[in-house]
Amino acid sequence: MPGLALSPTLAKVDLSTAGGPSDATVVIVGLPKKNVGIVFGQRTAQWLQRYNTYLLNTDNIVINPQALWDAPSDNGRFLISQIVPPGAAEDPSVLCMGPYTEDRNIAVYCSHKKAGSGSFVESDTKHSFHEFKIGSKTAIAFTMVNAEDGGDSDYHDTVVGVAVASLSINNGDYKTLLADFSSSSTSRRASNIGPSSSGVNVIFSDPKKDGTTYC
Repeated sequence: MPGLALSPTLAKVDLSTAGGPSDATVVIVGLPKKNVGIVFGQRTAQWLQRYNTYLLNTDNIVINPQALWDAPSDNGRFLISQIVPPGAAEDPSVLCMGPYTEDRNIAVYCSHKKAGSGSFVESDTKHSFHEFKIGSKTAIAFTMVNAEDGGDSDYHDTVVGVAVASLSINNGDYKTLLADFSSSSTSRRASNIGPSSSGVNVIFSDPKKDGTTYC
């Protein structure tokens, strides 16, 4: 797999082994080895919204961690309601994955339940992609996932942010980058759904050989 800053893709993935649809439409975000992925989301809709995140191998086979996200209010932050393995997320409002010793993918699957409906159904999703560089190197690749439940076609019923951060950039350069990131139009939109005022809240340390998550 090439390095950081791969553009996200929309793909059909079999999630049946993880209790999901066998032909789910997901947004796939590349998570190269020695990088960290950060996921968070916001609900802005009256109908119930939900999304799932899955760590995949490069063949798009589901591995752990898997997380189910629910939002208790119609204009509130998503929180992790279930996660495998248990305890993989210290903060239920944000999920950190990596760094790993092999390339991985992050899949985001969005769904909703209309009033009076008995079950959740797949939402229509779009995505956008932004790169934040230090010199010629991409330090943060940010994907915004926008889901539509069919009520008004505004594509912000569920909004999910997926940031992939490189560990090859020194921390001093990251401070400058995050200052620019927080003042950008992309970050202003993301800051409303992120874990911090900058839209990204990451503690950088040495990569862990066992792939343990941290944030």
